[in-house]
Amino acid sequence: MTYEDTVQFMKDLGYFHAACWGEPVSNDAGLGPFRAHWQNLNDDYWEDGETTWVKAVPKWEDVYGESLLSMVSEEVGETIKKLVDIYASKNGKKIQEELLKELQKRPRTITHGDARGNNIFKSKNDGSMGIIDWQMWVAGPASNEFGQVWFNSFSLESGMIHRFEELTKTYYESLCSHKPEIREEYPFDQMMIDIKLLFINIILLFYSNISHCQDHFEGKKRNDLGFKYKSRVLKTSFKKIDSFKFKFSLIDTNSISGVIIPFLA
Repeated sequence: MTYEDTVQFMKDLGYFHAACWGEPVSNDAGLGPFRAHWQNLNDDYWEDGETTWVKAVPKWEDVYGESLLSMVSEEVGETIKKLVDIYASKNGKKIQEELLKELQKRPRTITHGDARGNNIFKSKNDGSMGIIDWQMWVAGPASNEFGQVWFNSFSLESGMIHRFEELTKTYYESLCSHKPEIREEYPFDQMMIDIKLLFINIILLFYSNISHCQDHFEGKKRNDLGFKYKSRVLKTSFKKIDSFKFKFSLIDTNSISGVIIPFLA
């Protein structure tokens, strides 16, 4: 998407979320307590007392002849290793659970859940934006929308990720223009914190994605299309983490109540 298309998408997304704002928790499919569609993959991160990262990284290095962390700066690599250590600790699963509980406290709307660039289309008639592929929709915090938007929609060369706060603000202003009470109910600063918490959650998905390459690693099938796709996604995701210049303030991460609060430099 171009910058202009992204602005329009953020405005239309704000309008959609405002129209669905306040969706109550129920027993209907998709409307229960918030749980991102990738959460089951995150749960698979811990296997047989080891993590996917510990098992798969050596195989990645065997295939590519280089470390996964060679794709990011030393500073960001240290952040990634710190997160790996936290999730490998005895409280790793509990930290993820607490992060999810924190997001479940937020106001709810209907989220698409996979609103990445390949699922977004522009109308030739009026320039409005539409989204296809709704099987991952779920009721939950608005922040659930932005993991895929920011990590899987733009090339690094587009420079769009460097306009993260500006474009998220465009979304928020559209959201509040259609439902003014949201400004008090859900301040922009809180939403930004939640989006970054969501980033932490989806980063674990990228770690877990390594496990889905393991069969390809075993056979070193570098020309296999599935392997090429998954390894490309993983590489791009790591490079975007680097471009976002992630740093993390880790608050009491060894306790059950620990919640990881990230911030951007």
